[in-house]
Amino acid sequence: MQSVALDKYDVHILNEIQCDGRLSRVELSERINLSPSQCYRRLKRMEDAGLIERYIALVNRELAGFDISAMVMIGCELSVPDARNKAIELFQSLDQVLEAHGTTGDYDFILKICCTNMKAFTHLITKQFQVEFLGNMHSYLMMDCVKFQTSLAIKIDA
Repeated sequence: MQSVALDKYDVHILNEIQCDGRLSRVELSERINLSPSQCYRRLKRMEDAGLIERYIALVNRELAGFDISAMVMIGCELSVPDARNKAIELFQSLDQVLEAHGTTGDYDFILKICCTNMKAFTHLITKQFQVEFLGNMHSYLMMDCVKFQTSLAIKIDA
């Protein structure tokens, strides 16, 4: 995938909307010193190019009742045909799996898991992940979050 050419106004727009995706066009244009129509054209171009994928709200997991967060490393069974694709289908079907990344190393995937409680997490690990195409597994429960950032540090190359 090719990167999108950005100028200083595009970068400023991206930095602003990463901090507050609910900014109106007028507020955004005032912050970056462009007219609302120019600002909209730039936003639309970046959306159409796929640089801006979507606008979302970040929900506080603890206040929403999700007390367990974990990183789970999982390997696929090499003896099972199409194991990787079956694993991907499983991960995509489970709401508890927030992210699933294919990796190099001892495991095939790293998953970011969020469950309401330890009983739900145990069920996920001992029941839903106990399928023929998944093999070795290792999990880490997250105790606290020392950094959480969703925005990319976008800069213009000098």
